[in-house]
Amino acid sequence: MAIHGDKFLLHREAIEETLESVRLLINYSKRVKSSMWNESEGCLGYPSAILLFSIVNAFGNLFFNSKISEIKIDTDKKTFAILNSHYFSNQNIDYNILDNLYETFRSRLTHNLALPFNYIMKPKSTTGKWYEISKNDNGEDVISTIYLLDLLELCVSAFNRLSDEHQEKFFNSKKISDLQYKDMRDNPTILDNTASGANCIDNQ
Repeated sequence: MAIHGDKFLLHREAIEETLESVRLLINYSKRVKSSMWNESEGCLGYPSAILLFSIVNAFGNLFFNSKISEIKIDTDKKTFAILNSHYFSNQNIDYNILDNLYETFRSRLTHNLALPFNYIMKPKSTTGKWYEISKNDNGEDVISTIYLLDLLELCVSAFNRLSDEHQEKFFNSKKISDLQYKDMRDNPTILDNTASGANCIDNQ
């Protein structure tokens, strides 16, 4: 946590903190405090998925109003098109499947802390692939299983690939420029080393 005089520095640290949080959540073992849990196996998968797909969403917003593989990122759902970019190793996932991925593992899980039946998360795949596809009840292909460690590794790789142009993409993003409408000229809260956020340098 830190107070930054630059929104980009806050943004970059927020990604780094989120990635580290996911590592901690996935490495958590319910066996250690088995009395807390109905099932004593597993990690903290639900918050891991929420944070991972928050990162994907945020990456996509860096390219808001741009095209990724012929898809214009102009809604929150379309931010998941970033998964088909070279930053995410060109996943080449059909856009209808990405829409369902957003609706299920991003929107429904985040807003309801619940998933539909037979949508599953596991810590690690045996193939290195971060997802599996199944047919839903309508016969449509959907991502039905997420492998958290593999998705984390993909997000870390994307973060590293973006590094040289990250700041430029951040300040050119329409979504980021919209933040200025929420800026305050001052905040009377006393700042110390436990605080986190962005603050105009003149006010520090």
